[in-house]
Amino acid sequence: MIQIKHLIWYLKKYYYLFLIFPIVTAGVVILLTAGSAKIYDSHMVIYTGISTRKSADLTESLKIDFFTSNNLMDNIISLISSRKSIEEVSLKLLSQHLSLEGQYPSILSQKSMEELKLHISDKLKSQVAVAGNPEQTLSNIRSYMKDNYDSPFHYLLEHHPHYGVDEILQRVQVSRKKNSDMIEISYYQNDAGIVYHTVKFLGEVYLKRYSELRYNETASSVEYFQSQLEVVLTELNESEQRLKEFISKNRIMTYYEQGKSLDIYRKEVEADQSDAYQLATGAEAGLIKLEAQLKENIGRSYILDSISILRNHVSELRIKLNTRAGSETGNAAQIKDEIFKTNEAINQKVSHLYQQDFSVDGVPMNDILQEWLKLYIEKEKQFTASDVMLNDLKKIDERIDSFAPLGAELNRLEREVSIHEKEYLAIITGLNQAKIQKENFKLSQSQVVVDPPYLPSNARKSKRKILVIASFLFGNILVLTFITILLITDSSVQHPIRAEEITGLKVAGIFPKTGKNKVQKLEKVVFEYFLNELNLRRSQGKKKSPYLIGILLNEANGAYLSIIQSLMAYLEKEQLRIQILHPGYISGGISYDEATYHQINEPKELGITQEFDIIMLIHPYWKEQHISFGLLQACDWNLLMIDAEVVWKPNYSKFVDMIQSSTGLKPDMLLSNVDSIFVKEYTGA
Repeated sequence: MIQIKHLIWYLKKYYYLFLIFPIVTAGVVILLTAGSAKIYDSHMVIYTGISTRKSADLTESLKIDFFTSNNLMDNIISLISSRKSIEEVSLKLLSQHLSLEGQYPSILSQKSMEELKLHISDKLKSQVAVAGNPEQTLSNIRSYMKDNYDSPFHYLLEHHPHYGVDEILQRVQVSRKKNSDMIEISYYQNDAGIVYHTVKFLGEVYLKRYSELRYNETASSVEYFQSQLEVVLTELNESEQRLKEFISKNRIMTYYEQGKSLDIYRKEVEADQSDAYQLATGAEAGLIKLEAQLKENIGRSYILDSISILRNHVSELRIKLNTRAGSETGNAAQIKDEIFKTNEAINQKVSHLYQQDFSVDGVPMNDILQEWLKLYIEKEKQFTASDVMLNDLKKIDERIDSFAPLGAELNRLEREVSIHEKEYLAIITGLNQAKIQKENFKLSQSQVVVDPPYLPSNARKSKRKILVIASFLFGNILVLTFITILLITDSSVQHPIRAEEITGLKVAGIFPKTGKNKVQKLEKVVFEYFLNELNLRRSQGKKKSPYLIGILLNEANGAYLSIIQSLMAYLEKEQLRIQILHPGYISGGISYDEATYHQINEPKELGITQEFDIIMLIHPYWKEQHISFGLLQACDWNLLMIDAEVVWKPNYSKFVDMIQSSTGLKPDMLLSNVDSIFVKEYTGA
């Protein structure tokens, strides 16, 4: 985790970067923006009347909801900024500029004119340009481009900043003014005349293309519905004629009512026939009873038998007549004549019975015969009625059999007429709507330019100052980012807390960077800190005097030696007797030969006496020389002096492990060249 104090330390360390880099970046921006072209802009506002337009049917304006209005506005914006529209504007600009007679700064600046001449030769200009006639010039340019695919005009439309389609698209802006019906078209360029006429032509092209699209849309719709109306009307008339002929041919007035009436009539006739048949059978049963009475008279028996035979014959003939086979043979008239003749014979037989006066039971025969005759007539009457009604049922069934299939064909013809009627009504509705839209188009041509484009007289305010300030601030941000990355990635010891974390050694003393007055004031604090640590060590040790301190140096560093000398001077001021042993690194003390150093294991062999309180033994640089582990073991306190800006390496850890393995204890650390911020933080000064 990055601490503020550590970041401040890094900022102080690399403060010069905040002076150099931002100034350089700001200077580069100043150079790049020097002599930049002036930028002019212009705009126009067009009232579209999309969501508030009038309608011929007075209802269309109510149908324009929020989403529909947005879609219509998006379509208009897309139409204005389409490539075809921009290309049309570019060609109009080009034709206008080529048709100029003389200098017109409000149309084209002298600089832009000279630039155009670099692309269009005088010969080519004479072929297409008509002085004072931009329309004819435009027509000539189109013809020339059609016949010459590699003409300079194609190049201008592709790459030139004033005429290039893509270049114009990058600078033109089309937007809806909030939620209104107004469209704003804006454009910027380095030529005021070109800016003005680009916006002007873009508005003209839009209004023309929009009118053409709307008119073609409505006109084609009317033509389509009119052509379809003729086709559908012909089909409708033909289907109605077929239905009319079918109804007339089959004598159909109301099919469903006729069918219903026919069914009711059949049921009525069937019921009447059943009643007549029941009455006839009842009369026949009475006749049988009376004939049984008459058979008892022997004289009459023969007549009655004859009558019974004749009556059975009539029944057989009637059954034959009522069958479908009998009616279809064509002998119905012959059968009816035979029935009539048989009934006449029966009547003759019956007349003979009137000659008998009484029955065998003493009943007057005349009464029996009258009753018999009455029943016989009733029976014949009912059978005849039943026969007639059975014949009617046959005719009704035949009518039903022939009438039923007509329904399916009638339904088909009526359905065909209904389909064509719906198509006809749909076409009529569509035609009316198309005509209304056509009228709406006339009414909606109220699109007007409410804010026309203007010729800009002043260029945009330069953003150079803002860019310079922004680049200066950006330079500072880059420096700050760089320092932060350094802080995160820095693997040096830096400060006491970090040193203890990296090395695993306890910091016994810290010493600030030298050369500054404020740092010199801290030396007393850090020396006192070391003295306290020394006194604590001496009080814990068994050997009181002399107290042997071994100092290990990792390199030939004059700052190390200066710190040791200053530390000795401070300890002497504290009434401590100090003696220093060293291999000729500093002046004063006892100097020993490095060869002798490697041959001895006892400090007393180096000339140590008991009259000193503290003896400091400076070992040879352990990165270059072998260390006497015997002397290390003899020391009461071993100290490893490390520069705060040194990167702790794996071989340093191995050396510490060797010391620990030899002495049983890890050495403590003296951290030098520590920034005053960390010194104050660690000591509380």
